[in-house]
Amino acid sequence: MALLYLTSTAYPLATFSTGYLVDLFCPEDPVSLFSNLITSLRASPSTGSRFSTVLHIYEPVSEQSFFVNSILLAQRLEELDEFPIFLRLGSPIEVLQKIPDRLNDVLHSLRGLLHPSNAGIPLSYTLPADIPMDMTVALAGVLLDYAVAYMPIPSREHVLSGVPLDFYKSTLTWPRPNADAINGDVRENQWSIMKFSCPAQLAENHPALTPTKIINRIQVMFQKRLSILDDRTLKINTEHTTKTLAHVAF
Repeated sequence: MALLYLTSTAYPLATFSTGYLVDLFCPEDPVSLFSNLITSLRASPSTGSRFSTVLHIYEPVSEQSFFVNSILLAQRLEELDEFPIFLRLGSPIEVLQKIPDRLNDVLHSLRGLLHPSNAGIPLSYTLPADIPMDMTVALAGVLLDYAVAYMPIPSREHVLSGVPLDFYKSTLTWPRPNADAINGDVRENQWSIMKFSCPAQLAENHPALTPTKIINRIQVMFQKRLSILDDRTLKINTEHTTKTLAHVAF
């Protein structure tokens, strides 16, 4: 199952997305399992080129695993001054003007890990076990390319319940080989690259959080990555909807 999951994410992970969260299953020893798996995939002639830059990042407190493109992560870590925007989910919700110090420490360690002076990309990296939950959630937003990264407060875990939320979904599309254009069959393959949300009310006082601004940021980011491929059949589309959910928790 692990092999199927990882190889199925190879193409988008190698080109479009900084990271993927492993949310279909939780292995007993993820560091060992995924390290061995990446070793095998790097050694295989058919998958080696795609996985040469992929590593496993493990967050031990919530037992979450991420597959990360090290090149895209290094680029993203250099662009964090404006993207993502960090939101502390208190009452009221606070739009932070800078990266929180504790999170910055973690990001600094990742920069060191990915520095060109290091000999090769590691198979797996385990984050410190003392990182608070609000920081691990924010870090996930960084790894998953979100334009908005939440920082939940335990005492306010349901602060987004019953609140209008702007939802964003980015999808990669490309033509199906057997599509019959003559007969009007324009079916496409679709791959969901990213989904995240942002409290809709914040757009009133924070122009950077308006749907137009957020969609533009996302599209520019992915179009830049697509341009490297020089394949005009590949397209990225970002959709925006607004919904109010009765229950939202972390």
